[in-house]
Amino acid sequence: MTAMTKTMFSRHGLAALVLLALLAPPVGAWAQADLMPGDSVGAVSEDLGAGETGFGPICREVRKVDVRVAEPVANFIDLTEARARAGKRARELGLNAIAGVKVSGSASSYGEVVNGRASARYVEESEMTRAGLLRTVLVEEVIAPDGAGGLVTQRVEVTVCLPKTPEEIAEDARRARPPAPVTRANPVFFDPATGAPRIWYAKDPDGAIRLYDNAGFDPQTGSVLTPVSAPIISAWKAQSEDRAAQAREQARAREDCDRFAANPEDRQKPRSVPGVAYRILAGNADAAIRACELALEREPANARFAYQLGRAWQTRDGARALPYLERAARAGYLAAYDNIGWVLIGRKRPEDAKQMFRQGAELGDPSAMFSLGSLLDQPDDPASRQMAVQWYRRAASLGHGGARARLETLQIELAEAERQAQQADAAARRKAQQDAQALQLMLGILGAVTQR
Repeated sequence: MTAMTKTMFSRHGLAALVLLALLAPPVGAWAQADLMPGDSVGAVSEDLGAGETGFGPICREVRKVDVRVAEPVANFIDLTEARARAGKRARELGLNAIAGVKVSGSASSYGEVVNGRASARYVEESEMTRAGLLRTVLVEEVIAPDGAGGLVTQRVEVTVCLPKTPEEIAEDARRARPPAPVTRANPVFFDPATGAPRIWYAKDPDGAIRLYDNAGFDPQTGSVLTPVSAPIISAWKAQSEDRAAQAREQARAREDCDRFAANPEDRQKPRSVPGVAYRILAGNADAAIRACELALEREPANARFAYQLGRAWQTRDGARALPYLERAARAGYLAAYDNIGWVLIGRKRPEDAKQMFRQGAELGDPSAMFSLGSLLDQPDDPASRQMAVQWYRRAASLGHGGARARLETLQIELAEAERQAQQADAAARRKAQQDAQALQLMLGILGAVTQR
């Protein structure tokens, strides 16, 4: 801050007055400023730019004006207060000349000047170096006698930052950040007040349109994003409707895959899914294949859908089924082992099938237990049949209906076999007795003949 001071006071008094002028803080709230005799306000400058003047990015405009004020001094004691009054009025005149009738800003930070009157809040937060919205430089000061008293004349350079509105600050922040994908279904494409674009886009080689909420570069290709236009918006909406329809179809496919192809004995499926018997699946195989293909396309890591797709194909073509079943088995889906085994049975590979059934059974799948038991269930091999019974019982304990039914029929078969064995044994004993009696009779006859 510089000052040229002309005064009638002593050298020491002058130095004290200059020091007071430099240090004295503004007082009170700004009021409506009226020009007094000796006051003048120069032309307001064009926007100086916040960056050029050192103001922060909160300024919409920065303008400067040269103000001259004259303040009477009653006596030496009044000099300090007169200088403060002069500085205060210089700031008022400069602020009102630059800000006009309204300064808009954040109510919590800047306050307002309305109808030419500055609020106390604005004053408090814009004093000198605090909020930094108003800066003054004392260019010249003259203290001269005037009748019985004196006159303080100050020439002050007033620079004012006209702060941005909260909306403008938010818009600046939006423009400063990198573009982000637009996920809203109905974005605002253009500013309703200015018509400026609010959405930018990039287009993939297949024609798919991706929207972004800011200007900048496509994060996928590095190309410059383009503001949207009416044809692009129409094309994007059509693509969005297609994607929504596909999503609905895929969501239905998930339910239909479970409804048409789930295995009732599958312990890894949701309990809410009842499953369908294999013979019923065979009657709806086309619908099941289509639904499970869509479901697996949407969730390629879903082992259940891979298994059910393989199960559906198994009713038509074991070769088409096997890759999906093996994929599910590798992912730990236990029910797949049983189906793989039966595909191998169809390919005349019973030993390989038995190995798959055994793997599934040992991992805890009841269907594989039942199928393994079925291969071991040989009436002419009691040891093998006993092993089959053990697997039937394990499967039945896990709720396998076929295993329970087989144990019941097997019990009947074993009882019948036992009855038949007992009958055969009794028949054999009777025949042995009859043979012994016949032999005795024959021996008696032969003895009588010999004695003749």
